Amino acid sequence: MQKKLPAPGLSGVGTTRVAPVIRLTLAAALLLAAGCAAGAELPGTTADPAPTDAPPAPVRTPIAGTVLPGSVTDLDRLDGAAVGTLAVRVPGEGELTSDVRGRCSPDATGTEVAVTSTGGAAVLVRLGGRSSLAVKDGELDFGADLRPGDYTVAAPRLRVTTGFGAAGRLDLDVVCG
Repeated sequence: MQKKLPAPGLSGVGTTRVAPVIRLTLAAALLLAAGCAAGAELPGTTADPAPTDAPPAPVRTPIAGTVLPGSVTDLDRLDGAAVGTLAVRVPGEGELTSDVRGRCSPDATGTEVAVTSTGGAAVLVRLGGRSSLAVKDGELDFGADLRPGDYTVAAPRLRVTTGFGAAGRLDLDVVCG
């Protein structure tokens, strides 16, 4: 059973421990940074320049929208299998960026988008009424209410760029149906 612990100063946000994938990524990054800072090289090798074919970092546009998540219309038109992309940044925990698959399920008060990342993280986005986000990945069990942002429904497509908590961010782009 996961126990939510309130984060100091963040209303409506609860979290537990760091997910294994995030923890491993952080540890690898720290080791790499320490080796680079010390100018460490393996015997018989020279420093190679950074690879040129590395994917660029995702471009994060500012959240300019002021649409209240509970006021989004046409949510009932989002129904069926969901396929798309997700980026969610959880303050103090890390970021998950992945292709996702799942289901869009409308009901009387809005729509629930339940998706799973390629690495197995489960994400639930609830729009309409009390709009919220829930993320479960390993030991991470996180939930928060969504803030005003950019919410676009052009059925069967849903695009969301919004924030939560003090510094969290959700970018979701899925096609339902």
